[in-house]
Amino acid sequence: MHSIRIANADLKFSAGHFITFENGACENLHGHDYSVSVEIVGALNESAYVVDFTKVYNRLKAILETMDHHVLLPGRHPALKIAESATECEISYGNRRWILPRDDYRILPIANTTTEAFAEFIADELQEAIFMKSPEIESFTVEVGESGGFSAKFTWRQARG
Repeated sequence: MHSIRIANADLKFSAGHFITFENGACENLHGHDYSVSVEIVGALNESAYVVDFTKVYNRLKAILETMDHHVLLPGRHPALKIAESATECEISYGNRRWILPRDDYRILPIANTTTEAFAEFIADELQEAIFMKSPEIESFTVEVGESGGFSAKFTWRQARG
């Protein structure tokens, strides 16, 4: 098996978020600068490379652009209420409430806005670009690093029939 790693200084996004915890606590709304890299593992194809990393890079960059400079909200959070209108979004959790202009947020299909969930979301969005183009791929791992030196990884494995 071979692997390639796609990591570049411009594979990043800046976003606001808050995390909720098991005891009902909720962080204040705050932001981070996130860095993203991808490692892809697989056999060499007939052209002697693992995957066309330019296509993966371009798809990854497009995914990150949808997240950049927005407040990221967890659309699958069981206790968070999100009410959208044409011009704004009202978010409530317990006795806390936020109102954001329509263009300032993105609702992601995740349960909480953790770095782990971001890594899985990005992998989900990226998997078709990787596996559909390169059946030789065994797996790939998305790593998301946040300010402060913390990071999380999510590995997607190719389903074998």
